[in-house]
Amino acid sequence: TWETAVDMWNLAKQAYYIPRDPETGAFDPEVPEAKRMRVDEFGYRRVHCISRSDLQVVVAAAASRVVMAFRGTKNAENVATDVRFVRTAVREWDDALLGCLARVRVHSGFWEAHCCIRAETQNTVKEFIEGCRRDGLEPTVYVTGHSLGGALAVLAAFDLALAGVEVTCYTFGGPRVGNGSFAAAYDRLVPETYRVVNERDAITKVPLSGLTLGLFRHVGTAVAVDRMGNLVLRPTHVERLFLPVAGRSLASHRMDSYRDALNAVCRVFHVPMEAGDPAKALV
Repeated sequence: TWETAVDMWNLAKQAYYIPRDPETGAFDPEVPEAKRMRVDEFGYRRVHCISRSDLQVVVAAAASRVVMAFRGTKNAENVATDVRFVRTAVREWDDALLGCLARVRVHSGFWEAHCCIRAETQNTVKEFIEGCRRDGLEPTVYVTGHSLGGALAVLAAFDLALAGVEVTCYTFGGPRVGNGSFAAAYDRLVPETYRVVNERDAITKVPLSGLTLGLFRHVGTAVAVDRMGNLVLRPTHVERLFLPVAGRSLASHRMDSYRDALNAVCRVFHVPMEAGDPAKALV
């Protein structure tokens, strides 16, 4: 639902913020209020937060729902210029997907980043699932992220799905992650994946696509939005031509650009802009 998309967006943005100290439970007094992670404002409690170099993922929960929100890069230009077109094979995935005619390949840089936090994030979510089931609750698992965070969310969702976990994924401004074999296997295992694209977001156009070259291909269901409040589910090439804004732009990738577009859609469709308080806009 669009309400869930708004929820996921707010958590994806919280992944950019600085969490409380895990030992004291308090914020560093030098961290400005505007930079502090506050998932509780959206009805969640922080279960875990993992930081590795420039990577960060927050695991948050509300009742029997658990969400992994991945932080994206802080610099859109770096994404556009540093995206390498090198793909790597994931042998364990090839072994698990014997039905694939071609080998699964994913972006090597995204895979390396995923491996830095893979074990800890997967274990945290699996522990939450086990706890819910001990309490007689059926858990629901979501992953989300903006930019690089969207790519990491896709890889995490695929890992969980291969382990038998039913997962839903929402990405915002995410790049392509793997080749056609990966996309086909992913869409089969994680059918509830929604890829939100704002206007001319250039990052969603990389790495290069090419069915004949076997390069990279998007996963999930595309959801096109813009600042006028238009929303098109699975836009065709013709529909994209008639959208008010066309072309490519790094400005459309910025967090505030996505916020403005999502707010506009909420106003057009009369959807509460923030869980628990319809009067507030997306932060």
